[in-house]
Amino acid sequence: MKRTLVTLAFALALPLAAADKGSWDGMLVDAACKQRTPQAACPVDASTTTFGVATKDGRFLPFDAEGNRKSAYGVRGLSEKINPQIVVTGSSDGKTIAVESIQAP
Repeated sequence: MKRTLVTLAFALALPLAAADKGSWDGMLVDAACKQRTPQAACPVDASTTTFGVATKDGRFLPFDAEGNRKSAYGVRGLSEKINPQIVVTGSSDGKTIAVESIQAP
């Protein structure tokens, strides 16, 4: 029983260890648009609710809930659609970024 619990605890910890910490630079984009139409620019405005970064090497990584909250706060006063350049720091599992900070370059 003890061995099973240790094995289970280790297995549950693996996804946490697999997340890569780092930073990504690129354009802030509307994640819902980008997931529907990967080749579109998908600019953001005050009505955007899900966000991500389109990197210079062509990758797209959506943000977690905290990243969406931070991004929505940052674009709340926009009256036009834009794709601002950003640098995102956090950790990624290769599919989503767990955002720690978002800054202008």
